[in-house]
Amino acid sequence: MDTSLFLAKVFGIMYLASGVAILVRAKEFRKVMRDFMEHAYLTYFTGFMLTILGLLAVLSHNVWEGAGYVVVVTVISWAVLLKGPAYLVLPGKTMTSLTAWFDGKGWYMFAGIVSLVIGVYLASNGFGWM
Repeated sequence: MDTSLFLAKVFGIMYLASGVAILVRAKEFRKVMRDFMEHAYLTYFTGFMLTILGLLAVLSHNVWEGAGYVVVVTVISWAVLLKGPAYLVLPGKTMTSLTAWFDGKGWYMFAGIVSLVIGVYLASNGFGWM
């Protein structure tokens, strides 16, 4: 299977599930993010895992031309790769401030809708629905 299609399916399903979960449980997601930032071991472990997953995604798929979904997969791969070291390197206070900035209910609704749109776009391309 083509790497672009595989990652479009994986990211598409992930974004669909995340979007629905965020829209249905925005209040709980806000609490989870606040709790997450208070536990250094969780942020370190998450940073480590995101760095590994980001490297795997970028090294296997760093394609900046072709169909739109192919470039979206590449952008997401790089975003994951950049987010991992951010959790590892940025001070806890900086990460807590960033989390607090995004802590409004409206932000979670927006993020849920954007996640759904990205998920539908990637999944429909990955599974051949478009």
